[in-house]
Amino acid sequence: ALLNAFHLSFYGPKAGSHVRRFHDMMENAYFNPDTKDGPEFRWDWETIWTRTYTKTFIQKAMGELRQAVEAADGEEPYATRARKTLEGFLPFEQAGAKFHNMGKVTNAAIKIQAGTNAPTIDGIPNEPFWKDAATADGFMDSFAIYKPKSSTRFQFARDNDHLYVAVEADAPAGNEEWHLDLPPGSRDGYVWNNESCELFLVQGKKKYHFLFGPKDILMDYVQPDLDNELHLDEAAKWNCPGLVYKSKTESPTQWTAELAIPLKSLDLATPTKTAP
Repeated sequence: ALLNAFHLSFYGPKAGSHVRRFHDMMENAYFNPDTKDGPEFRWDWETIWTRTYTKTFIQKAMGELRQAVEAADGEEPYATRARKTLEGFLPFEQAGAKFHNMGKVTNAAIKIQAGTNAPTIDGIPNEPFWKDAATADGFMDSFAIYKPKSSTRFQFARDNDHLYVAVEADAPAGNEEWHLDLPPGSRDGYVWNNESCELFLVQGKKKYHFLFGPKDILMDYVQPDLDNELHLDEAAKWNCPGLVYKSKTESPTQWTAELAIPLKSLDLATPTKTAP
């Protein structure tokens, strides 16, 4: 009764019923267990845009708001209120359109070559060792719908004892300083809140996660079983034994880094071929 009274008095007798149906649709869609995996659902992009707020649902729901605007046309203050409500939900409609038409994302396989004459880990990957390293670049967001504003280039190489990783990261155009609120050399702070890159090493259900950024900020942790909930404070107590990390800020718009990760520190299968 209160909701009916509100919609009638706030949006007027012509538009109120349309806005009420919109709000009911949004609420029912969110709480509908049939669009999720039961009550303990995972609220991620797939649940949101492919199961809960489908293309058909958004068209129908937003159609109610557009009908409200038409119904209240010329009647103030109802017309302004209906129009502002529609405008407020346009980003929701626009986001749905992007995700419903997202590009196809494919994973690229790279082969990491074995090399000799290990590099000096100084944050500057300019030694001959990196010449034949495997390269990964051309990164995009997980949905291939947003145009990248900056570029990142990874290089990978190894010898019998280490996995070596090099990074070159560029800032978006116009950026004059990196976002850094961790002190230089910080270990196991919230690196993801700062300018940073991430590396995941996964085999089976075990995951190693490395996050690193300018001024030698670093976080590393291990998740023994991906099927079990991650307790980050506990997982971050693991510090990769023997890991060496160094970064270098080349300019206000670029930083580079090098990591040497001992293979024996990772409980992963060893490479099938040894270095010469």
